[in-house]
Amino acid sequence: MPTPMVSPPRPQESPTQGTSNISLSSRMLYLQGGPGMRCQSPQMYPVTHLILEKGYQMLYLDQRGTGLSSPITASTLQMRGTNDVQAKYLKLYRADSIVRDCEAIRKVLTADYPEEKKKWSVMGQSFGGFCILSYLSFFPEGLRESFLFGGLAPITAGPDEVYRRLYNKLIQRNEAYYNKYPEDHPQLPQTFRRRQNQASFRREPHPSSLPHAGTYVRLPRRT
Repeated sequence: MPTPMVSPPRPQESPTQGTSNISLSSRMLYLQGGPGMRCQSPQMYPVTHLILEKGYQMLYLDQRGTGLSSPITASTLQMRGTNDVQAKYLKLYRADSIVRDCEAIRKVLTADYPEEKKKWSVMGQSFGGFCILSYLSFFPEGLRESFLFGGLAPITAGPDEVYRRLYNKLIQRNEAYYNKYPEDHPQLPQTFRRRQNQASFRREPHPSSLPHAGTYVRLPRRT
C-alpha cells in the first residue's frame, strides 16, 4: 500500500482542533522521482521549507513498490512465478496505478469536505512529473494546481527522439566544458579508471557505480 509522510503546517497556520480544519487548498502532494525511489524525510528536501512558508501542508508519498509501501525487489518479484506473470505484476506499478493511489488518498482525506474544497495541489520531480501528466490525463478534476520540474515527458511522440537530442546536447556540453577547461581532459579518464579499479578490487556489483548508487556514463568524444 502507498504510504504518505505528512509535513504539518507551521505553528501559526495550524488548525485549532484537528487536521480536518485545514483547508485542502493548502495541501500539496509531492511525487518523488525515479521510478523506484522512496521519499526521504521531509526535512531532507530544501523545497519543504519554502512550500511550508507559502502556507501549504506537504504530503510525501512513497509510491507503489518503494520505501514503506511494500517495496518490490528482484527477489520478491521472482516469487511471483514465470516471466509473463512477473511482467503482468509489474504493470501494476506504472504511473496510472500510482495516480489512482493518489486519488484514493485524496478522497479519503476529503470525505467530509464540501465539493469546492476537495481539490489539492501536486508537485512532481523527474518521474514524479511524468506521474503528474498521467494525473492530469486521468483525474484532472482532483487537481487544483500542478508543478513539474525536471520531469516533462514527451506528449506528442515517443521518447526516442528526446533521447537522441539529449545525447547530442550532452556531447555539445562536454565539448564546451573541455574547451573551457582543457587541463581537465587527461584527469577525468584517469579518475574514471581509478574508480573502476577500486570497484573491481572490492568486488562491487557495479564497477562504475558512484557512492550514491548512480553510475558513470562515458560518451565518446567526436573528432
